[in-house]
Amino acid sequence: MFCRPAVVLGPPLGLPAASPQQAVALLRQNEGLAIVDERPVEILGRWGIQVDIVASHADTPVLGEGGAFLGLGPDSDLRLLLLQADEGILAVGLLSPVGELERWVADAQPVVESVLLAP
Repeated sequence: MFCRPAVVLGPPLGLPAASPQQAVALLRQNEGLAIVDERPVEILGRWGIQVDIVASHADTPVLGEGGAFLGLGPDSDLRLLLLQADEGILAVGLLSPVGELERWVADAQPVVESVLLAP
């Protein structure tokens, strides 16, 4: 998944995030989510923060764009790379079944390496 989310669903209605740090802070306010790992990252020529996220209940909203949202449930793991963009953030995400995230990340690596971003 690649998107430029309009809002990060931490507070009930969601707020825009101007930076990866602000996006992570908003996600930490989402009572249905838990960030289980967080680290700085550089990918696609951009710096940001990588977070692994789990949810406590079905359809917990994470990111929103144009009335639609990315939801997460307890049957999945989510890795989000929240990268600084010219305006706001770029989110690169991978959703996997519980316990299979690292295998899915390895399988997706050739796709990530093939992506080019315009400056």
